[in-house]
Amino acid sequence: MNIFQKIANLFSKKESTSSTVREGVVKFFNRNKKFGFISYNNGKDEVFVHKSDVTGQIRKNDKVTFQVTKTKKGLAAVNVNRIK
Repeated sequence: MNIFQKIANLFSKKESTSSTVREGVVKFFNRNKKFGFISYNNGKDEVFVHKSDVTGQIRKNDKVTFQVTKTKKGLAAVNVNRIK
């Protein structure tokens, strides 16, 4: 298991999810490593996102909707959907 799989496993252990659907912009996403970051709240906040929590495909600068969940390592985006 490589380091990126270990990171993904840590983030896949979700503890609680906010029911609030937020909008944001993908600031970084590496398709090979299957993770990235979403900026929201007018760029003031950023959350981790893993491919397993994305419906379809996303890439840098895509607008997305998502929910935020608290994991053992911090906040992460779940139920991520690209806005068309």
